[in-house]
Amino acid sequence: MEKRLFRSRDDRMIAGVCGGLGDYLGLDPVWLRLLFILLLFASGIGLWAYLILWIIVPLEGREMTTPGDTVQANVQEMAERARELGQGLQEGFGRDAEGSVERSTTGPALIGAGLILVGGFLLLNQFNLFSWIRWDVMWPFLIILLGVALLVTRLRE
Repeated sequence: MEKRLFRSRDDRMIAGVCGGLGDYLGLDPVWLRLLFILLLFASGIGLWAYLILWIIVPLEGREMTTPGDTVQANVQEMAERARELGQGLQEGFGRDAEGSVERSTTGPALIGAGLILVGGFLLLNQFNLFSWIRWDVMWPFLIILLGVALLVTRLRE
């Protein structure tokens, strides 16, 4: 019987790509996830490779169809996941009766604010405004600060 590559339904964090690759290659999916993350930070290719695999590799248990049908179904799945993520982010910010955004200290809001701050620092650093900052020390500090903020938020709830 021919061994085929599928995205896993059970062992998934995002789309089951690493779970399926792990089953196919006989590796622990955690190592594959780490590889994709390292490739993401090393050159950005990890994100593109993951997205391409998400699009072209069929989901486990799905009927065998043409490659075009597989791609169409996977793109629809990606769109659904993006909508779910958008709704989750909206729920991270409370909405009042008039639909305006209230301030909230939930996890997604903190992560979003942290990303905006880091992006702003990196942008301003391109203009040498922060040449005095040692970025090799700043990254661990920012990660620790984000972790503490998430823990404090969780304890308050």
